[in-house]
Amino acid sequence: MSAEQQNFSGGAVQTTLTAILHTTDLTMSVASTTNYPASGLPFVLTVDQGNAAAQESVFVRSWTGTTLTLDSVKGRGYDGTTASQHQVGAVVVHTPDAAFMADLSARAFAVTTQGDIPYVTASAGVVMGRLPIGSAYWVVASNGATPVYQSSPQSVFTGTGDLLYSSAPNTLARLAGSTANNGKVLVVSSGLPTWGTDPAVAAETARAELAEPAHFLSNTGDILIASASSTPSNLARGAQYQELQMGGSLLPVWGNGALATMTGTGDLLISTAPNTIARLGVGTAPQVLTVSAATGLPSWANALFTPATKTTAYTALPNDLVLATASLTVTLPSPAIAAKVGVIALYAASNGSPVTIQTPSGNIIGPGMGTGVSSFILGARDAFAVVASDGTNYYVTAGAQDTGWINAYALFSTGWSSAGGGSGPPDPMYRLIGNRVVWRGSPAVDGAYSSQATVLTGIPAAFLPATNVNGVASIFNHTGSTYTAVLVAVTTGGLLQVHGVPGTTTLADPFYLDGISYLVD
Repeated sequence: MSAEQQNFSGGAVQTTLTAILHTTDLTMSVASTTNYPASGLPFVLTVDQGNAAAQESVFVRSWTGTTLTLDSVKGRGYDGTTASQHQVGAVVVHTPDAAFMADLSARAFAVTTQGDIPYVTASAGVVMGRLPIGSAYWVVASNGATPVYQSSPQSVFTGTGDLLYSSAPNTLARLAGSTANNGKVLVVSSGLPTWGTDPAVAAETARAELAEPAHFLSNTGDILIASASSTPSNLARGAQYQELQMGGSLLPVWGNGALATMTGTGDLLISTAPNTIARLGVGTAPQVLTVSAATGLPSWANALFTPATKTTAYTALPNDLVLATASLTVTLPSPAIAAKVGVIALYAASNGSPVTIQTPSGNIIGPGMGTGVSSFILGARDAFAVVASDGTNYYVTAGAQDTGWINAYALFSTGWSSAGGGSGPPDPMYRLIGNRVVWRGSPAVDGAYSSQATVLTGIPAAFLPATNVNGVASIFNHTGSTYTAVLVAVTTGGLLQVHGVPGTTTLADPFYLDGISYLVD
């Protein structure tokens, strides 16, 4: 019977059966398995040891607790014993077996000389063979069935400079490398390598040596380039951060690249000419990137406006955009070329609660302002103006002055009814935006009068046109069989007149001033 790897435990306790073990049983129960070999590899137990009539060796395959499972083939009557029935209390001990010990002995005594190698000569049974130690530098290989020694590269080499080649399949041979072969080249003759004097190879070797980069590079960091066909040349290393570029002569050159050009944090890379890069240094807050009208190149410039929200009187800075959230006075900076300021009324501004814009010197010139004006107002929500200086005065370049609505109820004399005071039609009002005056409201002619003409002499001069304008609006309001005719005109002298004829003997229908407007300059 062939041996099988087993497990052993020197401390396994002697124990006894706790149940009858019949001749065909493949499980057995014992009183204790203390220090038994770990379950995983098989081991051997002997039952009724020393009892010539009943002694039996069993082959344990595994165990759990105090129950042991025996091998299904060789579990009973193992190691030359006979399967027997064993009673409760029969002594059980852990023992080695003859087959295992014989296999172990065969392996131990298979070799006879120092350096021998044992090997198995058959796939089953204890059949060991011996491979005697080989010659110096030989190696162990396989012949397909057993291990053998054969020559190795190291055993073939006998001189300095030797080369190893195959002289036949699976056969190593040595090509001597003695000093007699100095200057020769390796060639193939009759299918085998040998030393020879091949002129082509020698010439190629010489050319390769001549073209070796090390012959041309003189300093650390140099680069090898071809200055002409098949002509190597040295390109000396460039400065730190320079880049390799193709020069005008189509030869590599070192040039300033992005890293070499950037010398400060926040720099920008721009092109000052075709294939030419340059550095644009970082600007200052709150400048913005723009294009110079003079050079056509990117440049930093002051932002068009810098928002500044204000609720009280404020002296503006050049390029401020004043966001007024309450009635206040904005004093412009001293006139200077290119100084500009924007102002917006972001609250319910009115003629009585406006934003006032004033200059500390010079005048403010704009539509409808006349001459000698040093201030103007924004008297309506969202009214705005942008002023710019020529160094002496300020000019309104966007937006316009805006007076907001001014109540004209008090300008209408006797003969007009329901023309104000919070009852009846809306009060008549006027407003100056830039150089245009606009009107709104609905005055009515008192029915007790056959007609009524009013010259509004209380309108400030700034709201009157510079020349006479007749027939600004003619309004006819027809009601049933009656009518109201009204003529609004600016008469000679620039005075606004409103002339009405009632249609009934009672309160006349009102007429509307909405849409009536004219220019003051």
